[in-house]
Amino acid sequence: GAFASCALSGYVNAPELRDIDAYAFQSAKFVQFNAPKAEKIGEAAFQLNTNLKSFAFGENIKEIGLMPFYGCTALTEFKKASGGNDGRVNDYAKLVDGVLYTATKSGKWQLSSVPAAMDILVLEVEEGTVRVDTFAANENKKITFVVLPDSMRIIGQYAFYGCEALQTVEFRSINAPALENAYNSNI
Repeated sequence: GAFASCALSGYVNAPELRDIDAYAFQSAKFVQFNAPKAEKIGEAAFQLNTNLKSFAFGENIKEIGLMPFYGCTALTEFKKASGGNDGRVNDYAKLVDGVLYTATKSGKWQLSSVPAAMDILVLEVEEGTVRVDTFAANENKKITFVVLPDSMRIIGQYAFYGCEALQTVEFRSINAPALENAYNSNI
């Protein structure tokens, strides 16, 4: 964590940064981060940055580690560096109304991250999604209802941990998804 637990605040502009290593900015204090050429975001890279409000993904992103935004309690949305919070960033990442989806090793989609402070009551996971990543819901306190598509196969460990308002989960599949106890790299 090169800048972990530093008092970095305000706006961080890193236009040439390509690799953001694991825990690099864990517990930092900045509100916005700009790294449009980033290709990799490591495990827990921004974890526990309680001031981060918005994060934009550039078209070069091709790897995002586990729980990069876990504990970012002020985070309200993900955006594309090119603008907007909906649509494909590239073949690896896409945004659906500000929610991050990434491609698995087999090229199928997984729900990777819901911003913790996003004002969302109903989370309808996009059809074609096969997995919900570990800690994907980021303890969002506003989600009351989750709809899982027919394509859903695996729900990661702690996927909806800390979603205190969550009351109902609708499974649209005939067969219930597996509840993962360790990451399965075969999907």
